Amino acid sequence: MDQQVAIAHGADPAAFEALISQLMSSGNELRSQAEVIFNLCRERHPDALGLKLAQVLHSSQSLEIRAMAAVLLRKQVTSSSGGESEESSSYIWSQLTPATQSSIKSLLLSAVQ
Repeated sequence: MDQQVAIAHGADPAAFEALISQLMSSGNELRSQAEVIFNLCRERHPDALGLKLAQVLHSSQSLEIRAMAAVLLRKQVTSSSGGESEESSSYIWSQLTPATQSSIKSLLLSAVQ
């Protein structure tokens, strides 16, 4: 499993896009495996996960992948209660370094433009 997490966070953006695609899979087994990998990424590498999601949102050629990356990123960096307590298991914004937060903001602004 650690090897799959490393591949998802590697230099090749296609591997991370494949993970996002698997999260959208209609097959329960494939989707469940992707969810485990995604959750491990969130727990162990929140900075890398946030940046990868923002980069995919900004530059993926697939509209579906970009849309899913946007949904996933929103869930990771926002909380419905405005704070961290209610969704602390998925809310990672406060765990990110200031440099990562700044990079994500820049990528989001660039994607909007």
